[in-house]
Amino acid sequence: MSQKGLIYSFVAKGTVVLADHTPYSGNFSTIAVQCLQKLPTNSSKYTYSCDGHTFNFLVDNGFVFLVVVDESTGRSVPGEG
Repeated sequence: MSQKGLIYSFVAKGTVVLADHTPYSGNFSTIAVQCLQKLPTNSSKYTYSCDGHTFNFLVDNGFVFLVVVDESTGRSVPGEG
């Protein structure tokens, strides 16, 4: 499978998605919201892999940022330096 780069992203406040974007069709938003409901409260970073995609969550001041990438991209939060 070729690397697609950014597949899906959202910004949420708590468990309410405020904005999202994807140029692809699929169930990314459904899986992402299910994961959002189950995020651990003791960590600001969380990664979940499903169907060859990596869901990377970052929690900051009550906001949740998500990017979904092809699993070949890696398991770290994209943009970390």
